[in-house]
Amino acid sequence: MNLYAHLPQLPKPSVKHTLLSGATPIFAEGCYLLHFQTKKGNAVFDGTLRFDHEGNAQLASADLYKRTTAPNIGNGIPVFPRKSYSNYWRIVEIVPTETGMVLNFESYIFRKAKGGSWEVGGVFSAIVQRQNAPQGFAPTADYAVGDVVDATQKVVGRLSMGWISPFFRQAIIEIDTVKGAEAPLSTNNGKDWKTVFNDCNWAIKTIVSGQDTPEVSGHSWSNAELHAALHAHREQTNLDTEWRFHIMAVKNLDATERGIMYDVGATDSNKISREGIGIATHWQIPSTPEWGSVQGLRSGEAKDVLFRTAVHEIRHALGLQHNFRDNGFMNATNTIAASATADLPFPKNIKWSFAEADKRRLRHFPDVYVRPGGTAFGAAMNKLSTTGIFDEAQKPTEGVALLIEPVLGSVPLGAPVRVELALFNTSLHDQLLPADISLKSGFLRGTVTDAFGEERSFSSLIICMDAEELTALKSGEKRLSSLTLLRGAQGALFPNAGSYDISVDIHWHDKDTEGFVTATTQVNIQAPQTIEAAKVVQKLLITPDLLLTLVFGGDYARSGISALKHALAQPTLRAHFAFLEARRLTQKKKNRVANLKKAAQLMAENPVMSLSEKAKARQFFTT
Repeated sequence: MNLYAHLPQLPKPSVKHTLLSGATPIFAEGCYLLHFQTKKGNAVFDGTLRFDHEGNAQLASADLYKRTTAPNIGNGIPVFPRKSYSNYWRIVEIVPTETGMVLNFESYIFRKAKGGSWEVGGVFSAIVQRQNAPQGFAPTADYAVGDVVDATQKVVGRLSMGWISPFFRQAIIEIDTVKGAEAPLSTNNGKDWKTVFNDCNWAIKTIVSGQDTPEVSGHSWSNAELHAALHAHREQTNLDTEWRFHIMAVKNLDATERGIMYDVGATDSNKISREGIGIATHWQIPSTPEWGSVQGLRSGEAKDVLFRTAVHEIRHALGLQHNFRDNGFMNATNTIAASATADLPFPKNIKWSFAEADKRRLRHFPDVYVRPGGTAFGAAMNKLSTTGIFDEAQKPTEGVALLIEPVLGSVPLGAPVRVELALFNTSLHDQLLPADISLKSGFLRGTVTDAFGEERSFSSLIICMDAEELTALKSGEKRLSSLTLLRGAQGALFPNAGSYDISVDIHWHDKDTEGFVTATTQVNIQAPQTIEAAKVVQKLLITPDLLLTLVFGGDYARSGISALKHALAQPTLRAHFAFLEARRLTQKKKNRVANLKKAAQLMAENPVMSLSEKAKARQFFTT
């Protein structure tokens, strides 16, 4: 299963062409400022083109934005407003000529209103000729101008491209720490943010902006508290003028041991995705042999472990999925430790780079997928394989089965839909399968399709590196989980009454194999029966922060808590939200104590719950 099947294919190295007699060598590697004006309508686009050398072959890709203001060449690699993003160009062939080159490319149009999906824009060729660089560019910079023609050789516009940087992209990483927590800045062998990003042709600036961020309630930080700290302590920034990622280094995390990319989707309180990560410096590394020279240490004392964790989570923020094919950054730390040997113990067996495929992704993925505030992690699920844009879906893995069914076949509009999952090993031998098939892992994603065929996607709101592990499932055994579905990347998953199909995909891969399994079920959404109920439903559907309250609990998302209170006051909805409020009440937070008595009263009302929620409810009153 291609984990990036929702994106246009990346460019592949062009076939090496013999230069024509007297031809100038191929253009320099790096980032080019791109300017394109259409012949029809005189629409103007600016963007960047990345020209990449791989040995004797070349790759190139480009991103175009509708012009708002002309970019300032003197500022280096330009940053364009996110809302102006328009096209991705996958350059499939680069042909040198005596005076320039021909770029044959496929154009893909980004449809944000359709969930961030891609549509074919056409096949084109840019026939460019070298010229002297105009004022503003370096005098010796490669510069070219030429016509763009369509498949019928009709001129559709005019293009110019000028070299501006040896790097393809640039970003800022800002780090805040609580008192007593170390900032992840480097390794024991001298690797730092600059060196690991140089490997992918990114220019990185690191800022340690604060080392005394106040601690929050309790002994560790929730995902909601991490997100609140981002807004409270990050330096003033504008993601339309710079790419900036935030790291919050704290002592402990609620959701995981080492690190988390908590800001996966644009469903949080500021509606901006992939801005920040959290890492824990007081995780106690197990005192077992596989952890080598760092066993028993606190993670903040083990520079290699702390820095590797931070890079791993930042790369999730850049859109990368887990990659178990080597001991590089996108593998999980415990998996790398488990593969250590006497000759190459942990942490010496860490590979301080990325898989070649991941390097290419960071160089040539569309901007909207790698920049902070772009698409949600794993969004744009539409697979238009019939058009040739996306890779064909892999056939489901033999010997593995997925069953899915709703807790209730009919659910009132505005209420969450609960779904039970069962992953079966139907083969005659043990298999390595995802240890966690919930929305807290990156193994699962899905879609909800209404009766009119409109598709909405959902995936995890957080990416937890510890959750994405493969463990043995014995022959004939099953692995259970539950989903509580309410909102996704396109808003409410069930915005109207009617019948909906829910499709779930689980995909995984290790060093040797890849796997994929899918299942579908159906649920009916009932319309409200009174005007009062309809008003409450409307409030629930238009409150994005309700999802934060359901996922994280706590008191952080005020509008989400307000919507939850309205749902509890509505008789047809109360049972569907009672457990979620009970869970929130059992959480001890900074400004209040846990209210177990009120939580118990809600649980006595026979609320609607999934199997996973029932297990959590038992823990409320036994711990």
